[in-house]
Amino acid sequence: MSPMRSLEGIRQAAQHPLALALLDRLERPAAISDAQGCLVAMNAAFRAQASTLSSSHQNLTLVQGNLHDAQGRLLPMLVMLTRLDPGEEGGGDWHLLELVSRSVTLATLAERFAQLTTAGATLLQVELREQGGLLNRLGLEQIESIMNALERRLLACLPEGSSICRSRGERFIALVPGERTNAGLHEQARGWQKALSLPLLLMDRPVTPVLSIGLSRSPQDGARFELLLDSANRALISAHRQPKASICVAAPLEREQRQLRLLARPLAIALDQERLRLLYQPIVAMADQRIEGVEVLCRWEDPILGSVSPSDFIAVAEATEQINLLGSWLIDTVFAQVGPWLSMPQGLQYVSLNLSPLQLHHEGLIRVLRDGLERHGLNPGQIMLELTEDQNFDHNSGARERLLALDHLGFTLAMDDYGTGYSGLQRLHSLPFGAVKVDRCLIDAIETDRLQQAMLLGVVHLQNSVGMRVVIEGVERLEQRQTLLNLGCRLGQGFLFSKPIQAEQLDQLLKAA
Repeated sequence: MSPMRSLEGIRQAAQHPLALALLDRLERPAAISDAQGCLVAMNAAFRAQASTLSSSHQNLTLVQGNLHDAQGRLLPMLVMLTRLDPGEEGGGDWHLLELVSRSVTLATLAERFAQLTTAGATLLQVELREQGGLLNRLGLEQIESIMNALERRLLACLPEGSSICRSRGERFIALVPGERTNAGLHEQARGWQKALSLPLLLMDRPVTPVLSIGLSRSPQDGARFELLLDSANRALISAHRQPKASICVAAPLEREQRQLRLLARPLAIALDQERLRLLYQPIVAMADQRIEGVEVLCRWEDPILGSVSPSDFIAVAEATEQINLLGSWLIDTVFAQVGPWLSMPQGLQYVSLNLSPLQLHHEGLIRVLRDGLERHGLNPGQIMLELTEDQNFDHNSGARERLLALDHLGFTLAMDDYGTGYSGLQRLHSLPFGAVKVDRCLIDAIETDRLQQAMLLGVVHLQNSVGMRVVIEGVERLEQRQTLLNLGCRLGQGFLFSKPIQAEQLDQLLKAA
């Protein structure tokens, strides 16, 4: 671009009232290019963003819809072009350029996925993990400072054409167009994680972000955005279960579809003929191993398929809308069985049931629970309902209202799998939880890991200050038990105390006690 052409374009832009009026009115970054592709006018927002990507915002040119600087380098600025009619003096086509923000809402992300013209896409869910109780000690302003820095880093390291949105809590969701092999995706994700995990300054102190990344690919993990999002979320949950920062790629959708075809009909038959069985795992006071409660676990032994993993048949029950039928059967069966154990002088204080997210969203859940209590003479204070930490209570008003209703009726709500996420303590304060079950990933090295010890102390504080029931899951070693007792943890569950047992075995244990 010659200086003469640039000056001529600027002179014409100054005489073009439509161009100047548009730039004055637009708050978002915008500029005007002349017929030769030279940027001849820009508003302050455009100038500021361009200056962060190039040594000078002068002499920017538009080549085949992309911005280049004076040295001919492509700038990572997505633009939307609108043709302007400059009139007879314009000398050809002019364009209004508006920057397309790469930081968008989830709805916009879904729209951009639907509009993709490239083959394939990758969806990332990136989440900031709790580390040594750091996030729970910080205020919202400090956490937002970390998240803003991470957003800038993520925008800088994702390829051209990518978009991201800030999800609930300390999570980003990013859409990256283009097809990738499994190996290539892992390699690229490690690069993203490395860039995001560089230390940053917070209150003049270096802080190293610890991140988990869940990935899914289209079309392998779903041709629709909601399927892709769900697959990435499950991959993120798997990443959280790892003791350190990790990356997980979603299981191929084909496997889930095969599993659905294989298990859906047999599961319906098993439910109809009541072939599922229940086991009970004791929750004990670790100091003297006295049984205080039990968690109910569902098992399925099929005559043809053999032992089917609970994670598999629960997923199929949710996908085929059999989960409410399964939940109703479980509630009624458990309530019919546990009455004598709850009425013993030294018997159980409570029984703990797991709820699926779909059950919580079902309007009939409260009626099923209330009818079960009345039919079997139980009171809601004897029932603890477990809900996993990853469930989206905060942005689902129906689920939140149902939680409040269950709490009002007298049920104890427990946050399960605490430690696989990052914002548990904040959510425990904001939602009506009366108990928390700490995931085994937080105690796998509790005897020596100072970070795990520090995180547990935050939970123990809840136990001591507000009387919240805290249960440590996955206790398997004597050394773990002793360390947990030293930290002030009172209740435990795990193979050190008892494996899941049948009703007859539990009855004998309680009578012997």
